[in-house]
Order: sequence, then structure tokens, then C-alpha cells
Amino acid sequence: MDYLPKMLFSDNYKKYTFDSFSGYVHKENLKEGGIWDMKNMSTDAYPALSTRQKRLKTAEISNPNGLYYFGDEYYVSGTGFYKNGVLCGSVSNTEKRFASLGKYIVIFPDKKYYDTENGTFSSLEATYSGPVLIKDGTYVGQSAEANTIYAPGVDFSACFSEGDAVTISGCLLHPENNTSVIIREVGNGELRFYENTFTVGTGGDSENITIKREVPELDFVFENENRLWGCKDNTVYASKLGDIFNFYSYDGISKDSYAVNIGSEGAFTGACSYLGYPCFFKADKIYKVYGDRPSNFSLMGTDCDGVAPGSSLSLSNVGGSLYYLSPSGFMSYGGAMPKSISYALGDDKFFDAVGGRIGHKYYVSAKTSDNEHHLLVYDTDKGIWSKEDGADIIAFSNSGSGEFLTRDGKLFCVLPSVGDVGTDESAFSSFVEFAPMRGAEDKKGICRLYLGIVPKTECGICVKVKYDNDAAWQSVFSKTLSADTSIIVPLIVKRCGKFRIKIEGDSLWQLRFLTVQRYTGSDM
Repeated sequence: MDYLPKMLFSDNYKKYTFDSFSGYVHKENLKEGGIWDMKNMSTDAYPALSTRQKRLKTAEISNPNGLYYFGDEYYVSGTGFYKNGVLCGSVSNTEKRFASLGKYIVIFPDKKYYDTENGTFSSLEATYSGPVLIKDGTYVGQSAEANTIYAPGVDFSACFSEGDAVTISGCLLHPENNTSVIIREVGNGELRFYENTFTVGTGGDSENITIKREVPELDFVFENENRLWGCKDNTVYASKLGDIFNFYSYDGISKDSYAVNIGSEGAFTGACSYLGYPCFFKADKIYKVYGDRPSNFSLMGTDCDGVAPGSSLSLSNVGGSLYYLSPSGFMSYGGAMPKSISYALGDDKFFDAVGGRIGHKYYVSAKTSDNEHHLLVYDTDKGIWSKEDGADIIAFSNSGSGEFLTRDGKLFCVLPSVGDVGTDESAFSSFVEFAPMRGAEDKKGICRLYLGIVPKTECGICVKVKYDNDAAWQSVFSKTLSADTSIIVPLIVKRCGKFRIKIEGDSLWQLRFLTVQRYTGSDM
């Protein structure tokens, strides 16, 4: 018996499943399955897509002016400098820059410091004004000529120390005594210098003078290799080794202070320590300081994408790379040439960025040209972006728990530890919007869509579709789902040229997959 050949069966259906979501990519040429926009989503469950975790609000601060973490939590509220919520000192009502060296925290532009060991809060600068006698004296217990400033009853040790570089002004009898010198000894009502530092008449000279230890104005300040470094306009400064009080000590030794003026156009826009080198940024240059002492310090510049003006606080070291906002977008700098990581962010221009490290992620709050703030998150392990909310952040603590301070005074902890005290963030809204998907074209059409959604808590889910060039979204699924209930949402899509999908939630949820089922139709 002869049999006819078997017929091939085909139902003309094909399924395309997207189960690996590669983050926020705001590009017009985005392929199907790509994410065009999102809010409060994260890469925590990658390759699945999930909402971010709730934050812990640890404090509310009136008139916030800065946040710093140095073993404890420090912040500035209005004119108060606080340690763990306890007032420690008074500052001006302006935004602050902080750095630490040894046991000290320095606060600019106020030029104040806080001693973390004994709780002292005072000024980096010191001044004495009043009558003195400039005379012969002693040095290391031996007689010395013209080397002593004497003010009976004055405790000079309260404001000056041995090794301080001071500027003397107000001398009238011998104007050459108006000079900058280094204090060698501090005694009972006496400041002693090297022999013949001054010009002195017979019996000494009575003068009414000012003695001042000065600290330069610094736009940016940081610690590197046991010195404070900073810059102002076009000048780079380094303090005396291990000394936060002296920036003008030039004694011809390896511990000296250091300063150099840069001739290139434009002021510095940021500065930090990176890989053991002091690094200074302009909008179009990066300068690194090489050497280990003032006698061999050298400043080498590279023409490249530097830090955008107004975005000095975007500088953050995450996983060994330095991230920041340049005039052309966000950059990753490994010590050679910076590389752009902004491709996924599309054509949006960002300004006034503030960044910080939380775990292996680079968090950055930035403003767009429409004056809207966006909290963007770059997962440095996976190389992908996500977008959270519109938090206007003024500072990150860069502590292990990932704290940040918003402009309206809310102090949040992203990764709270056991024992952290605060208020859990209330439920927040989230959404993900996918790139346009092809509808009916080339004799093909969409038969069905499947969304694999897993709520992590009780969560209201709403799925919306927008067809072709429609202005409005159409709700096609809306339901409150129980926690950890895996649900597959089937959607029937009408015949169209293209369509978009948007999933909204009001609590914590995950999207495990998105499946598109297409069919092949007739020529008609």
C-alpha cells in the first residue's frame, strides 16, 4: 500500500520572549523589548526588572547645607554644624565642602575645623592684634638677637603653635619687619623665631601689630597622602604635611606647603583624590599632581572631558573608577582617558549633578534643561542605567549604608543596617515604558502579549497600551495582586502599525518576562 507524504503542520504563530531587561535606554532607535522610560525601577533583580527597595528616612533637617560621613554622621543645618544630631559649632548659612585629615574635619568656605577626638570646634585661621615688644630673646635656650615678639600676659599657645607660618603687619618703626615668617618656639607671652629675623633698635621696639596665620579661600578641598589639597580659581594649594592649619609654610623641607598657578584658560570645576594622586578638573582638562614632596611635585594636564561647571559634587569613586558629569555627558575615568557612559541617556542634557557611591552603583541626581530633577543610577557591574524618582539631592555621605540628603531636608538611607532608626518610606509609584513594538506589517500581526509579573508586596498593577500615534494611553488591565503571586497577564492587541506598553505599580513588584506572539496572515 502506498501512502501519501505527510503534510507539514503550521499554525503561523511565533513567540518572541524578552526575559533579560538591559535597563533604561532613552534612544529613538531602541529595539523591541528595550525600555524607553521608567520611574523607581532598578537592576537589583537583573536580568528581571524590579522596583527599587524602600528607603529609610532617618531625619529631617531644616535648611540643609551639607552632609559628611567620618565614622559618625555630620551635617549642617542652617548655621549649625551637627554630629549625630548634636550641635557642635556655628557656621555661615551657605552650602559646605568637607574634608578630613587625621582626627580633624575641615569645613569650607568657613575655614573651620572640628576635632573628632576632643570635640573642639574652631577656626583654621588665627589672629592676634595688639601691642608687642620686638626684641632680643632666646632660641633653644641660648641667647638670640632680634628674634622675639613679646606680649606680657598673652597666651600665644591658645592660637599659635611651633611651625606655624604667620604674616606680620603693622610695624611702623622698621617696615621690613612686616613679613611672613615661621614660628620656631612658643613661650610665656613670647613668639620666638630664628635669630635676626627682625630689625630691632636698642632695647627693642614697641609696636602695635597684627600676627595672622592664614588659610586660602578654597572652592574644593580634599585629603591626599596626609595633606589637604584644594584650589581656587586657577591656583592649586597643598597644606603642610599632616597639618590642616598651614598652607603657606615654605621652609625648604619635604613637609612644606605647596602652591602653583595654572596658566590655562578657565577656573577649576572640581577636584578629588584618585588612585593616590591629587586630581584637578576644568571643563576640558584633567590635571594630576605627581611626586611625593614639594621639591618634585609636578602638575601634568590632559586635554579631555573634564567636570562640567556646577557639577563638582558629581565626582565619585565607585569600584575603582571615577564617575562624573562632563559638558558632554557622564564619564568613567580610570586614570588614562575618560570614557562616556551616557549613550543610553539619549539626547538629554544634564546640569548641576550631585553623585555618590552606594554599593557597586553610581547614584547621581541631575537637572535637565526643563528644570526637572532626575535620580539616575548606573550599575557599574552590569554597565546599565536605571531611573528612580525626581529627588533633588545636595549631598551623599558615601557611607556603607548609602545616605543622601535632599534639598528639602530629608535624610534617607538606601541600604539600612540592623539597628538603623528611622521611618520606612511610604508606598511609591513606579512604571516602565517599553520601546514601540511592531504591529501589523509585512502580512504579520500581533495575536497576544504575555506579561510575567510577580508582586513582592500587595500591589496594584495597571497595564496600558498606546497605539500608533495616539496621544492617550488605554488601560487594558488593572488589578490589585497579592504578594509573591506570580501572574501571567494575557493581552490582546488590536491591529495597528506600532504600539507601546506601559506597566504601572503602586508598591514593590518584578517583571520576569514579556512575550509577544505574532501570526502570519494572508496577503489581504
